[in-house]
Amino acid sequence: MVNSIRAVIYSFILLLSLQANAQLKCKIEHFTTEDGLSHNRVMCMIKDREGFMWFGTWDGINRFDGHNFIIYKSKPGDTSSLRNNRIDDIVEDRSGYLWLKAYDNQIYRFDKKKEQFLAISDQLHSKGNTKFVFENMILSANGPMWLQTKNQGIFY
Repeated sequence: MVNSIRAVIYSFILLLSLQANAQLKCKIEHFTTEDGLSHNRVMCMIKDREGFMWFGTWDGINRFDGHNFIIYKSKPGDTSSLRNNRIDDIVEDRSGYLWLKAYDNQIYRFDKKKEQFLAISDQLHSKGNTKFVFENMILSANGPMWLQTKNQGIFY
């Protein structure tokens, strides 16, 4: 009886040690502004439904196809509704739009096909001149986006 218990314990320890030595094979590459990234400070990232990687940085959003970066940001004099290039969060909805939360607590919708930004606060009407301060973007399980504000409630 004692020998069978010892055999079980030794077998268990052997199995644990075999599993602990397993490692995943992965390739790690480091990208910087020298490689085309708009800023070295990356705040968020997602992989979209087409397979592109999107990085929110302190200087715009960057689309990466595995080889090259394309930078989207507001530039002085352009007609973009993006008012702050520091992007802190990115969410993709079911329609393929990217929803961006910028450092100024504003939400922008980026149309990847038209390559245009839409300031959500410009589309909402508030009582008086109250500025919307967004806290969170929540993509519901059935598709719609919920935008949580600091003092004005939640928008669907």
